[in-house]
Amino acid sequence: MQKTLRYANEECTGQDGDEVIFAPDTVRRIDLTGDGGDDCIVDFSETKCGDRETTYCGPDRA
Repeated sequence: MQKTLRYANEECTGQDGDEVIFAPDTVRRIDLTGDGGDDCIVDFSETKCGDRETTYCGPDRA
């Protein structure tokens, strides 16, 4: 998970972006496998690179 978040920072910096702004629910912990342990979902759909919103693709909204 840390590697994925670090990648987001590197992408923003590499595109002459400013600071990455993560949404509060970017990382969600949930048991996906039924083993009783938390798994992580990283969702960049609400992440911004400075004032740009298009660096990280998210779902289209109607």
